[in-house]
Parts: sequence; C-alpha cells; structure tokens
Amino acid sequence: MKDSIGHPADTFEVRPGQIIKWKIEDEKIKSIDAMPGKKGHTNDEVFSKKPHKELFSKNWKGKIKDEKEIMENGVEGKDKLYDYDINWTDDTGKKDTYDPRIQVK
Repeated sequence: MKDSIGHPADTFEVRPGQIIKWKIEDEKIKSIDAMPGKKGHTNDEVFSKKPHKELFSKNWKGKIKDEKEIMENGVEGKDKLYDYDINWTDDTGKKDTYDPRIQVK
C-alpha cells in the first residue's frame, strides 16, 4: 500500500479534518470488505465519517475528526496512533488483511 505520492503507507500521517481515500489500483484485488478498528480501537475514535465504499467504485474513503472532536472523544494528544485493519478479497476469492496505522498530526 502506498500514499498519494508513492511512499509506503504502513502509517498514514493525517491532519484533523482530512479526508482519506483508499484507492484500489491492483487488478488482483477484487474488493475491500471492511475497515474495522483493532486492539481496542473503534472507528468512532478518529473518524467523523467512517470508512465506506465510494458509490460505483472499488475505492473507499473516510474523514478524520476535526481537532476539537479528537480531543473531546478520547484521541488524546498530538501524534496519537490509531490501529485498524483493511479486510480485502483478491480476484480468486481469497480473503486477506492488511494492518496499517493512522497518525493524527
């Protein structure tokens, strides 16, 4: 997985209020199935608009909470890391998981 300028995206660095887009460019990936939080994290912690599939697309997007919401709702302090999974299916039907992070700057 890579960010919008081609760097490895094991950790996405985002700012409060930013929209994140996950674009599927590999033809072997059939779909993203879900993006749940993990290790005690929930999508409500960091997203004001939870990750969801874009209409008529294989791509997904979500919106990071603004700074006030982040501080009020449990993501404490700058540089907080949020762990989540991307559950996906390849073109043969095999299911797999990728486990990146989001770091709110």
